[in-house]
Amino acid sequence: MPIREVYIDTDVYTEAKKRIKHTLLAFDTLIVSFSGGKDSLVVLKLVEEVYREMGIKEKVKVAFLDEELIPDYVVDFVREIYESGRYDFRWYAYPLESNKFVLGDTKMYVQWDKNRKWLRQPPPFAIRPA
Repeated sequence: MPIREVYIDTDVYTEAKKRIKHTLLAFDTLIVSFSGGKDSLVVLKLVEEVYREMGIKEKVKVAFLDEELIPDYVVDFVREIYESGRYDFRWYAYPLESNKFVLGDTKMYVQWDKNRKWLRQPPPFAIRPA
């Protein structure tokens, strides 16, 4: 059976903005989960663009979960976005079970575990457990 090709007369950019608008209208709060990577940066910029188009004056809410074992250049980039002041930005540095893959072996560890030496300090403005 041949595969039937289906095309819609639109593009990914337009459809992404439609989904963001729908989400803004359907829910009380929208929070962009930001990792510091290219995909989440595109989502953040699209949401910011839709806010402008819809006349929303408040800052886009952003959440970043600092996983401790991320490269310094990513931490530096996220900090730059945080310090821009353009967003209602929350930087979380919470203990969280995770896995790391080292030389073919997967090991469980806890991010920001108070019982071990951290690879780096979280920034002073990070939201931490009490």
